This record gives sequence, C-alpha cells and structure tokens, in this order.
Amino acid sequence: MQLFAEGLWAVRLPCTLALFVPGLIPLLTSRRNAPVAVTAYLLAASIVFWLRATGDWFDSPEGVVAVLVGLAVIAAAIATWRIENKRSAAIGGTVVGTASAWLWIPCVGRNLGNLLNDATSQGSLALLPRFGIYVGSVCALLIVIALIPFAWPKITTVRDHDRTQFVGLAIGGLLGLAIAVGLYDNIVAELARISLRIQ
Repeated sequence: MQLFAEGLWAVRLPCTLALFVPGLIPLLTSRRNAPVAVTAYLLAASIVFWLRATGDWFDSPEGVVAVLVGLAVIAAAIATWRIENKRSAAIGGTVVGTASAWLWIPCVGRNLGNLLNDATSQGSLALLPRFGIYVGSVCALLIVIALIPFAWPKITTVRDHDRTQFVGLAIGGLLGLAIAVGLYDNIVAELARISLRIQ
C-alpha cells in the first residue's frame, strides 16, 4: 500500500511524464479496445522495469537499435489505429510499454528505493507484482480514462473522434522520432533532474 501511495505521489513530478505520456499512444489510438491496450502497456512496462532493476535487461538503445525502437513505436501507433481489434491493441500497448519503460528514469522514493535494492540483490520473480503496483499507481490516470466509457457511454463520441486518434498518432510519431535520433534520452534525463530539484 505504501508503494502504491508513493507512486500516486510521484505523479506530481516531471519524471513520471516519461512513463505516462507514452501510455496515451495506445490509449488514444485503440478506441473501444483502450482497456486492452492500457493493460498491455502497464504489463509490458512493469516487466521491463523489473528486468532493468534485476540487471536482466539491455542498456539504453543507441545507434541502429535506437532507430529500430523508434520505428517500432511509430509502427505500433499506426497499427493500433488502423487495425481496430484487441490483438492489435495488445501488441501496440506492449511495444510502446516496452520502449517507454526501457528509457524511463523513475523518481525514486524510500519505498521504490527499497524495492530496487531488493531486486538488485534478490532478482526474484516474486517482486514483479510490486513493480506492477508502482507502475499502475504512476499510470492510474490512464486506467481511469480507459474505463470512463463503461460508466459514461456518451464519452465514446470523444474517444472515437478523429482528432482524438490524431493526438495519439502525433504523440507516437514524436516519441518514435525522438527515440530514433537519440533526443529522448536527453529529455528523460532532464525530467529526472527537474524532479530531483522539486522533491
């Protein structure tokens, strides 16, 4: 519970934008499949974050790998938008979640710090749900937005509007381009520096 609360508290810090904003890509491009896309995004981000903490993941993408990751993000955004089904939503969410968690520098509070230390020393699969709790709390707003149409069906007209799709595609294009040219690393690092000054 403390870890969840710490994640919610971290939402006020700029460093969380590097995980939250990419989540808007599958959320906004997947229309009625938004819950599937957001779930896939959160699962992928949690797993990659956990693997990074245990040292079982790759270093930040550079050169050709960065270009490929950037192109994958752009392709995922386009595919999720063009192919309106649950499989496409799940794949798009997984690709974008993997890329964003790969490059994310989290705001480390006491509880997350303890979790990262445990992951480094133990590397246990049993710690994965705790990483999921933190990622879910940081991205709680994505979950709420994805589920709003179930409580308020009229909002689907906004969700399915062309402009909403365009925002998701634009974020996907900009994120993919920033990753491909190596600019996104600098943006994430600057967000982390600003967050340290605010904390």
